[in-house]
Formats: sequence, C-alpha cells, structure tokens
Amino acid sequence: MDGTLIHIAFDAIAWLAAGLSLFWLTRYAHVRFPPAPTGGIAYVAALVFGAGTGAVLFGSANLWLSHLPGIARSIEGAIFGGIVAIELYKRTYRPSARHPEPRSGLCVWALAAKTTEEAQYHFTSRALSRFNRDRGILAPLESPDAAGVAA
Repeated sequence: MDGTLIHIAFDAIAWLAAGLSLFWLTRYAHVRFPPAPTGGIAYVAALVFGAGTGAVLFGSANLWLSHLPGIARSIEGAIFGGIVAIELYKRTYRPSARHPEPRSGLCVWALAAKTTEEAQYHFTSRALSRFNRDRGILAPLESPDAAGVAA
C-alpha cells in the first residue's frame, strides 16, 4: 500500500472514530455538549497538550506506516487528541464557587495552498486579524490585498 492510501486510511479512521464517539456519547452516555468558552490555564494546557500529542502521534504513524522517516503532524490527529484531552479534563475537573462546572470549546484553523508563496499571500489576512485581535480590535477578515497594504 502506498503512502497516500495509508494517509487516507488513517484520516478515514480518525473521522470514523470521532463520529462513533459522538454517537456513543450522545445516544448511550447521554452527554450534552453545551457551547461555552473557558480561559482557565488547566483547560488550555490540557487542550494544547492533547492536540499536540494527537497531531504528532497520528501524523508520524502515517509516515512510518508509509515507510517514510520523520516526524509529522495530522489535523485529524490534533482534533482527536484535543477532544480526548478535554474529555479527560472535564472528568477530573474540581468545581469551585466561581466555576461549578467545566466549560470547554475547540477551534481548528487550517490553510492550504499549492505553493508556500500562495499560502503566505492568503495568510496575510489571518495574520492581520490575529494581530488586531491581540490588541482588542475585533473586525472581520480583510482581503489578502487589503491586509498586505495594512501591514
């Protein structure tokens, strides 16, 4: 089996596992997922660690099973790892007067392009948005051309 087919198979397995997990959690475990933001350091640490671990483990497994050397990352693996880490966080959460229940949220952002130059061009609007947001300026994404002029 060539590397591309192995990669596609692992992606399909990751999506299937996520779908089956959601089905089981909502149908049989009766877990509800209310959307709620959080900013606690333990939550952020669990999410970052889980997402990073999942990304590297699934991405590298794809490479190694394709008989290619190296370390890689996988978006699906990051999502899977982040979800597992947050579920573990919620199950070990210690309530407080201010935060009686654990709250969590997960966001994934990705950009794909044919060349690095094209990716950099399209990324300028995201970079400007992030720069502004970190300074308290919340605005819609600019076009890459407008973001390039503003930068």
